[in-house]
Amino acid sequence: MTNSRGSAGTNQKGWMVVGAVVLAVLIGTLVLRGASSGSESAYRTATATVSDLEMVVTAVGKLQPRETVDVGAQVSGQLTNIAIEIGDEVEKGQLLAEIDPAVLEARVAADEAQLRELRATLSQRRAEHRLASVQAARNERLRAQDAISAQDTEATEAALEVAAAQVEQIEAQIERVTSTLNEDRTNLNYTKIYAPMSGTIVSVSASEGQTLNANQAAPVLMQIADLGEMVVEAEVSETDVSRLTPGMPARFNTLGDAERQWTSTVRQVLPQPEVVNDVVLYKALLDVMNEGRVLLPEMSAQVFFIEDKAEQAVSVPLAALQRRPAGGRSAVPQTGEGDGASAPDLARRTGPFAARAEATPAPSAALQTVREAKAQHPDGEVGMVLVMTDGELRPRPVLVGLKTRTDAEILEGLKVGEAVVIGEVAPAPAAARRQNGARPGGFPPPMMGR
Repeated sequence: MTNSRGSAGTNQKGWMVVGAVVLAVLIGTLVLRGASSGSESAYRTATATVSDLEMVVTAVGKLQPRETVDVGAQVSGQLTNIAIEIGDEVEKGQLLAEIDPAVLEARVAADEAQLRELRATLSQRRAEHRLASVQAARNERLRAQDAISAQDTEATEAALEVAAAQVEQIEAQIERVTSTLNEDRTNLNYTKIYAPMSGTIVSVSASEGQTLNANQAAPVLMQIADLGEMVVEAEVSETDVSRLTPGMPARFNTLGDAERQWTSTVRQVLPQPEVVNDVVLYKALLDVMNEGRVLLPEMSAQVFFIEDKAEQAVSVPLAALQRRPAGGRSAVPQTGEGDGASAPDLARRTGPFAARAEATPAPSAALQTVREAKAQHPDGEVGMVLVMTDGELRPRPVLVGLKTRTDAEILEGLKVGEAVVIGEVAPAPAAARRQNGARPGGFPPPMMGR
């Protein structure tokens, strides 16, 4: 009995050891398979998509009315009436304000009285001139008959000249007073201030009862702006201003409504810069129609000047273009570099993932297709991407078009939906693997049995 129990116990322990070994092998196999399948996802990939690409110059700016007018007073006096308020819409010729006209009305009345007096004097002087003319003519006839002396004749001629001069003098005085009267009448009309243009009252800087002094400088009472057309004054850095040209398309949005995009074109780049904290900025002006009057003066705007664009283009992230391997040549050949390169050459120029990619050269047919496409797009660049196909990396020559800061247009060599490598996934730290119960190298912890 004792021996059979010992034999049974020994067999039971043996089966336990065998079971533990089998279980360890199964777990190890699963872990190794997981590691193997994980190698396929050791790269970060992105899918080629269809999108609109733009190469832009960004700037910030302020919105201002295209046309503004400062309305001032041209005469001195007390402001007796302001007929408008801020925000009112006014028409050209509409009454805006009035200045006390009493002083100017008195001046006009005095000028008119003086003018009447001078006209009466002129009538008198003209009558005297006619009398002197008659006497001079009679004395001329008498002198011809020796009826009077030469002295009498000279006296009448002098009297005629004096009478003519007095007439001219009064006529000159009448002209002077008439001019003064016209000026005073004009100033009297200036006591009523009318709108010089149609628009919106954007500011009022005077109040009723205020005394205005127009002798030193014309006081500004209010400002009218045409809010139907606005201008964006964008501040462009000196490094980007050379990229701007009149007529260049642009768009902008305001801080209050970032979703709405406004389109315009560059009207002008002002040549005089503004220096702010040693930063040189140039103003670019963009005109825009203010539909609905939603744009207001001094609003901040984010402006995008569109230097180039590609609509509905096959695109990939810029990181998908293989650049320069360590110690190697550029993997994105410049014009002429890729034209003479063979498919194996381009395969050797793939970026930092080349060492781990399958040793499959780029097909010669694909490279030939890219070269033919380059003939139609001379500005395109021959480049290289790594395409993930069935878990394997395959180098693929492509023709690159427009490049933005984040994406690149693929003119030839890639189809929508294909996955390209854009980076590597960083391996998990050893401490994290040990914390998850795995030994370094991916093996499971040893089975401990009794």
